Amino acid sequence: MYDYDRTKKDISDVASGLFVFFVVIVIISSCFLLSRPAPRIEYSSKADENATVMFAEMEPASTNIKPSIEDDGMPVSVENVPDKYIVKFSCEHHGGFTFESKDIYDIFKGHIGMKVQISYIDKYEITGDKNNPTKTFINTVHEFLELPQIQEIKKEGTK
Repeated sequence: MYDYDRTKKDISDVASGLFVFFVVIVIISSCFLLSRPAPRIEYSSKADENATVMFAEMEPASTNIKPSIEDDGMPVSVENVPDKYIVKFSCEHHGGFTFESKDIYDIFKGHIGMKVQISYIDKYEITGDKNNPTKTFINTVHEFLELPQIQEIKKEGTK
């Protein structure tokens, strides 16, 4: 004769075992994921690049009026855009640098074609473990070497 109670108990035991197995897998997976090292930041060594001033432009402040849908009957939005200062340099290795800075614009406006030296360091985020790291470029940190011609331009600007 067939024992239904015994079969029910066997199914219950299998289900309990599967549940325990699932819980153990989740715990082990969580431990593995939590044990991964946090991302870290690395910097390249400092590099110097000869560059040429390609252009220095200033876009004056403006007001953008955009249509929008509003319930109060005024179907526009107004956005004030501040002055924008852009200086573009070309160079052999890095391809080029673009700066949006009034200070840099003030130094190089009127000096198109001037040769300068730019020092830079690339910034990277490193993820993964030490056996299989992933290096992701974040940005480049720039600075101008204090060349005599830049000092001369700065002096001229203060006269």
